[in-house]
Amino acid sequence: MYALSLLGFSSNRFSSKTSMKESSTRRIELYHKQTLGYGCIPVTAFKYQEDILRYLDKTGTLMRLQEATNKYERRLQKDRDQRLPFLFLLELDIVLLSEISALFSTLLLNEPSVAQHIIHYVVHCAASTTGGIPDLQSEDIQVLLRLKSLPPLPGLVKTGPENTSSGLMLLQGILVAQTLPIKYIVCGREMKEYCRARDTGDQVLGLLVSPSALENPGSKEFVRHQSTLVCFQDELMVDLELGVRYDVPGLQTNAYFQAWNVQRWVSDTDAKIRHQELPSLLMPPAISALNAYLSHCCPSSPWALVAALAAQMAADMFPTPALLHLKLGLILSLASQGRNHPPVPILAVGADTLAAHHLLRHATLLAQRCVTLSSPSHWGPLHGTAHHDEQGNSWLEAGALLLASTGVCFLGDWAKFKSTNLRSSVLSAIESGQVTVDTQRLASSGPAVTSPKFPLRCSVWTYRYWTPGEKGVEQVQLRTLIDVFGMPYLADTGTEADRVSHSMLQAAIGLGNNTTKPYYAVPVHELQQFLAVVSAQPVKLGDKASQLIHDYFVASRRLRSHCLPVGAVATITALSEAHARLAMRHEVNYEDVSAVLCLYETAMVTLFGSYYVTPPPQPKLLDVNSLPLQVHMQMTEFVAWLEKHIKSLLGCSNYNINAEE
Repeated sequence: MYALSLLGFSSNRFSSKTSMKESSTRRIELYHKQTLGYGCIPVTAFKYQEDILRYLDKTGTLMRLQEATNKYERRLQKDRDQRLPFLFLLELDIVLLSEISALFSTLLLNEPSVAQHIIHYVVHCAASTTGGIPDLQSEDIQVLLRLKSLPPLPGLVKTGPENTSSGLMLLQGILVAQTLPIKYIVCGREMKEYCRARDTGDQVLGLLVSPSALENPGSKEFVRHQSTLVCFQDELMVDLELGVRYDVPGLQTNAYFQAWNVQRWVSDTDAKIRHQELPSLLMPPAISALNAYLSHCCPSSPWALVAALAAQMAADMFPTPALLHLKLGLILSLASQGRNHPPVPILAVGADTLAAHHLLRHATLLAQRCVTLSSPSHWGPLHGTAHHDEQGNSWLEAGALLLASTGVCFLGDWAKFKSTNLRSSVLSAIESGQVTVDTQRLASSGPAVTSPKFPLRCSVWTYRYWTPGEKGVEQVQLRTLIDVFGMPYLADTGTEADRVSHSMLQAAIGLGNNTTKPYYAVPVHELQQFLAVVSAQPVKLGDKASQLIHDYFVASRRLRSHCLPVGAVATITALSEAHARLAMRHEVNYEDVSAVLCLYETAMVTLFGSYYVTPPPQPKLLDVNSLPLQVHMQMTEFVAWLEKHIKSLLGCSNYNINAEE
């Protein structure tokens, strides 16, 4: 009764509930004749009004509309010369709407323009009844529809411009370009020139490309992807980021795809983890079987599983023990992706750059997204670029660092970046965690525009040639890179050179798949699935782990301050968290930190020599089948050394590490 009265049918005007409904029917019938034509009135259209009213009443929108109407009335009283349009934001929950009226929700999905007219009519009637605004015309009200969510059903999903359905669609894509904010006019008197009835809003045009264009690193098929032009208005444009994947429910018009909402895409795994629904069943079968096996052959080992997973990377090209230092860094970097902080970058150094290139290239196949730079000159600015189109709109285009968001930006050989500006731009992005799109080109044909900054959400991978004889300028350049990347990873086959050469030869002639695989080998697709699960898993830093990082940093700065950069604390912390995720733990303990510190110490001693009276135990030659157990034994020795090392420099130990555990 209350809802119907807001349409202008109060109890003092009608004697019964029946007469109220009859008058409502006549008004909606007249409306449909005016909008749809006298010969095409749907039989069920007369029930839509009551259904919309029930929805507005149940969601509290009617009360909010009344408050907005009163506010608009006070605005008109202050300035009677102005007749700005009444803008009302209406959020529609398609699930709740379907429970109230399956008929109208179907109409909204199939004929959204007709549903818009009906909703506009109902809102106008309700606003006319609740407010004391004289001569409130239908065209004075602008209803801005926002769809709360749209289920990703096969018939509703749209990933490119090829689908031209007239119904509501869910556009899924990666934002690769967007304009700077553009003013658009909202007019309350569309049929005549009435300047006092105009208002302005802000909108952004964006280009979305299909996710498969960037999120299928292992595909060898060349596919041409065409972008979709999308219009984001008012509050929908506020938090847009280049390179991010979005779900955009909306309507295709002649000019562009009109967004009714925009949401960051969330994978099924992330959604379950956010709702604390991460059962062991989500783990791939091969990973679960491997974990169970290692619990018997390496009881209670906190390092065996991570070492086994890392060793098998690019197993068809390299023996599993080869390049283990770099493999561990790569799998930790992959496990660090997907969180709110920037992923861990990779700097591989060594004499065997060919092996490093192949290993890094194979590891990118495990990433959620990958952008590979074949040549810097072909890509242009890695941060992105700006330009004007024919209509005078200012566009921002994403570069490689933004297109690789939530994945890997593989730069290849660092030596090919000859330009100092290009190197500096990459290093500044890693160091600051932000990507700045240069807008200087826009200033040449207009006012200066502040260069926008976007978070760096990708892991930058590169490699650099290094030999023990480097001195002078080359050594300084290496230290600069380590200061930014946080930790170097060794790309040195060492005593495994002959076995690596043999494996690469076998792979080149097509015999790599015939070699016997170790017991801890898991299929590539299951390893990729496992990384997607663990990278989304939140972990917290334990007290002992935090104390170990602090003590190691203080001790190392006292001994060799020029080798340990200040940013190493953040790198060690991020890598320790990644190690805990791979080991399927919810809390980072000192074993996770010690595994990372072992990588750091091995790299520093190899690159800069030993600074200790008693140096840390160096990695020994590992056997293929007993690799997890041997890694556990070596880590046990390193933990014992680490405890003595910190105690000798600080004079005390703030945690108790039992090397025999």
